[in-house]
Amino acid sequence: NTGIIKADACDVNEQRFKERIRIALGEKWEDWGIHARHRMDSEEIIVGAASILAKVRRDKEIENISNLLDLDVGSGYPSDPKTKKAVVKLVNSEIPNQYLRWSWATVKNAWTNTHNLPIPIRQELGETRVQSSLNEWSNTET
Repeated sequence: NTGIIKADACDVNEQRFKERIRIALGEKWEDWGIHARHRMDSEEIIVGAASILAKVRRDKEIENISNLLDLDVGSGYPSDPKTKKAVVKLVNSEIPNQYLRWSWATVKNAWTNTHNLPIPIRQELGETRVQSSLNEWSNTET
């Protein structure tokens, strides 16, 4: 089977986002075309619908994180003042909180301002790595 996968590119580099999708899908999908463009959610109704579903799911996950931490983390976007305040609280320990995306400039800056040190390297399964993008964590549930 073949077809076309359409996605709203949520990376500034549309081609890089397309390749991340291709890698994530693996060999079973190698014959499929991938169209990934900015603002595709406003051009294609099915992509728009998927975008809404993803946003609802994301908002629910952010709400769950707020509840788990007993802390209002706002929208979870780095430009949100509530999120910025939460980040400052979540870097105030030996390592940044597990729910933070350590690669965010907002998190790195808060860590450096709090500890006067560069952000530590995240460790997973005994390996030392820096989380630069979500696709580096292949064992994470989606």
